[in-house]
Amino acid sequence: MIESQIGLYTDWSFKPDKSTPPAFLLHPWHLETGSIVDIRDKSEFRDVDRFKSLNENYQNYFIYTSNAENADYAVMPSDWKYYRWSEKMHQGIQFLELMQHIQKRSIIQYNADDDLPLDLHADSLNSQNNPIVVRTSFNASNRRPNEYVMPGFVGDPLTVFGGGQLDIRRKNTEPIVSFCGWSANAPMSDRELKYFNELVENGFSSLNLDEQSELVYSFRATVLNNLQEYDKFKTDFIKRAGYCGGIDRDKNPEGLSKVRKEYFQSLINSDYVVCVRGKGNYSYRFYETLALGRIPIFVDTDSPLPFSDEINWKDYCIWVDHKDIDKIGEIVASHYQDITPEGYRDLQIKNRKIWEEMLTMEKYFYHLFRKINT
Repeated sequence: MIESQIGLYTDWSFKPDKSTPPAFLLHPWHLETGSIVDIRDKSEFRDVDRFKSLNENYQNYFIYTSNAENADYAVMPSDWKYYRWSEKMHQGIQFLELMQHIQKRSIIQYNADDDLPLDLHADSLNSQNNPIVVRTSFNASNRRPNEYVMPGFVGDPLTVFGGGQLDIRRKNTEPIVSFCGWSANAPMSDRELKYFNELVENGFSSLNLDEQSELVYSFRATVLNNLQEYDKFKTDFIKRAGYCGGIDRDKNPEGLSKVRKEYFQSLINSDYVVCVRGKGNYSYRFYETLALGRIPIFVDTDSPLPFSDEINWKDYCIWVDHKDIDKIGEIVASHYQDITPEGYRDLQIKNRKIWEEMLTMEKYFYHLFRKINT
């Protein structure tokens, strides 16, 4: 139920560059301004149009105001990564200081793969009114009080690849476990796996992002290998050599379309979907799986999930700790054996519902702001 619209303010003059895309939440406002900035989504997300729901429904949840005094929150006009990449972090901090001066709490979006702390070292930013940081990737055990988990936002794949209606799978003799994505060819040795698990516990603090990614895709191969060796279910794995199959996403639209269709058909035709972190410590596949009413096999690498203080995510997926992947086959088989046909049906419906009600852009942000404000 919508209690009242939440007022949002920004000052576009604080964008790091005129051509920089707006923060997700400001996407509809940017369209209203008649901006000439190309704000089309990344090529691999255009087929499901992840901004469609926000653009169509934002007026039910938010109102944009050009007067900061009338707003509930001030949104930094662009994602923090653009300030960092262009070495204009001072410009973003100036925005925060200005909002601090008028006692307006700010929202910072950080949609990036790294787990680095934001460089908000300004004397005037006190702890009482710290900016709210919504970010996709960090280590759950190291979460700062003003950081909140931002989902990997996805458009509705059901409308594009699923015929617009949730396809409820019946419980059969054995389930189909799927994965389609980037994975190394060879699994880790026992020694490498032990090293990886130690790195997870330490937040990968000793490695840069490229070194970390190389290990992650080897870890994925280990997870898949352990599942393939188990004989109580079928596996449907499509292992890619790179992101989106390594194709040129912008210059090869036919190849991109083919890869995306294979990816979503793999999800739709399965019972369980393997969801392991990628370069960032989160999984887009996890949210796409929920949107299609399928059941994630969530391999926890100290990965944050949204609203975990009010949602028991273990009720929506098979939860496997990174240290227990040697038992992953047994865990999956046991889940399928123990769940009733009615429970299996209801879980598919429940997963789709939690995505619809909590994880689309407009509903996520609305719920988050109401939660913070209570």
